[in-house]
Amino acid sequence: MDAFTQLCVAALIFVGGHLLLSSKTVRGSIAAKLGERAFRIVYSVVALASIVWMSSAYNDAVPGREVYWLGPGGQYAALVLVFIALTFVVGGLSTKNPTMAGAEGALERDDIVKGILRISRNPFLWGVGLWGIGHLLANGDTASLVMFGGLTVLAVVGSMTIDAKYRRREPDAFTRFAAVTSNVPFAAIVGGRQSFGRAALEFGWWRLAIVIAVYAAIIHLHTWAFGVPAWPV
Repeated sequence: MDAFTQLCVAALIFVGGHLLLSSKTVRGSIAAKLGERAFRIVYSVVALASIVWMSSAYNDAVPGREVYWLGPGGQYAALVLVFIALTFVVGGLSTKNPTMAGAEGALERDDIVKGILRISRNPFLWGVGLWGIGHLLANGDTASLVMFGGLTVLAVVGSMTIDAKYRRREPDAFTRFAAVTSNVPFAAIVGGRQSFGRAALEFGWWRLAIVIAVYAAIIHLHTWAFGVPAWPV
């Protein structure tokens, strides 16, 4: 297979594997036979192997045939979205979230909604999605459409899948949780159910410092790591 075909297959396995293994029937069947811990190992191996393959194939396939080009405006928009994406990723990884694996019982807590969870109850996935959208604004070639389009689709669909899973598993607790949060970023704030000011205060300076440091490193190392500058030239 040529590099672009490999990229398409790897992206299909990456996205499809995540969604298939997350489905109630498949997950339940594997977990019943192997146990929950073994299922998580299988899930992690499939995810890691497919994203490594996808990334390698992307590096070989890019640049593909150009479908669109938004000019410097798209690149500047990408820089903004990547910063916001990092905020969601750092906040999501450092804030206890009752929809994350191993934290299901936290849905019963009244004080669980803090920081980034006031903006979205699935912050990590939305961070990945915004990262993908940003790169789609900056890159309109076929290889980038497959790579970053796949990441974006997985993130958005994955957030809805997680909501559906916990709505089935703990309907009463999740209903209370969903009443004061939103899946789509900022929807709960726009709807008056949350406060952006409280979210910002609870996010904290140390998280913001991490975001800025990682963002600066990405900008500085982008050319070395990926062969193209992050900043428009």
